[in-house]
Amino acid sequence: MTVIVRFYQPCAEGYPNGWQIPVPSSAIYLTVTVDGQSYPDIAWAPIFSYAATSPAVPYINGQYNGGFDQHAQYFWPSNLPQIVPGKTIVGIQGYYQLAGYFTVVFYFYDEAGKAVGQREILDKEMKTAPAGSNPYQKGNPSIFAYNPPSSIEVKGDELKGQDAPKPDLSALPPILAGAWSLGEHKMPPQTEAINNQVYLYRPNKESSTSRMLDGIKPDGCSADYLITDEAAPPKYEVMILRLKMPSTFIYNNTPPTTFGDYECRYLSVNSNINGPNNPYHRPSDTPVFSFWTVDNYMLTKHADPNTGHAYIFFATDAYVQKQMLIQNMDPQSTIPPVITWGYYRGYLLGPPKSAIILRYRDPSDTWAGSPAKAVCAPDIRAQRPIQPGELGDYTPEIYGDSMSNFQAGNIGPVNSKGTWPKS
Repeated sequence: MTVIVRFYQPCAEGYPNGWQIPVPSSAIYLTVTVDGQSYPDIAWAPIFSYAATSPAVPYINGQYNGGFDQHAQYFWPSNLPQIVPGKTIVGIQGYYQLAGYFTVVFYFYDEAGKAVGQREILDKEMKTAPAGSNPYQKGNPSIFAYNPPSSIEVKGDELKGQDAPKPDLSALPPILAGAWSLGEHKMPPQTEAINNQVYLYRPNKESSTSRMLDGIKPDGCSADYLITDEAAPPKYEVMILRLKMPSTFIYNNTPPTTFGDYECRYLSVNSNINGPNNPYHRPSDTPVFSFWTVDNYMLTKHADPNTGHAYIFFATDAYVQKQMLIQNMDPQSTIPPVITWGYYRGYLLGPPKSAIILRYRDPSDTWAGSPAKAVCAPDIRAQRPIQPGELGDYTPEIYGDSMSNFQAGNIGPVNSKGTWPKS
């Protein structure tokens, strides 16, 4: 068994750089009882965090393969005892942090070390002290109404499943190494892109389980991701992604002090590159930029006020570097440049040499844009891209083209004057 704790959009000292402040590992306590033997206050080790001391993955490497959300922080226990199936109880308690989203996921393995299932506990499902004060439930004072945050207490039920040998902190399991999205096989030929479009996919049932993805729905597929085909990364020199923004929790500098009803709690777009030991045997890329993520706070800031759409550009390393130079940006900036291309304005990320990854956190079951609304394919052989309008007005769309066509005012069928192709 492996336990992973994730904090998305932590903002200990506000925006825009609050996510860079480490969440203290002492914020959450893990107690494991195995066949009557108690192991209290198990220590947490940082897997990934901007400023963590000795994380398993250095910050700059978070953009490798499936990687990490730049604005999130990940932890796992550093000394988890051997689990005995049917005789293990796990208890979690501690304090909520100033963050948009917090989750604890237990991953189970069979005797051969193969991932066989998971149990996820979202922040909104946790018990609190005092009772009924959960700051992630609609109508309650939100986490931003407390100083310090309210205490929490969560106790896991008896855990089932076999245990695999404990992973070495120096060798991350698949969920962290990133070879998880669509598998190592190519897409069926009928999914090849036309009209300069770049397709997105919902992870299939097989990869959702084997690659330890979170957010698995009753249909067996994760609803927390959409991703381009890792086996065949987009080769265009310039791309534009259009995404209609849902209602989210933290979207400006004054987060609500009463928790509301959100279409999607958190959303981010990530441009990832090839890391060492990627499953497609491509050469590892050297990170060029210290940014690879734009989140809902950033996207809402530059969204079209008339339509609610946010736009994200992707371009060659050389073009992004040129724009940073023009804008007098620090080469080590953790925030990408913003560009205006005729009618369109948005953040500019580097080239997705591995994949473009959209992360959705706590998408509402009633929201038309939830990846859960997309078809859940059983495996890679049945995989197909998100269809036009499959997620309603919230269906993300990506088009690509050459640098010369972009500079002439076109990215495929998208014109810089504001002409977006009809789905």
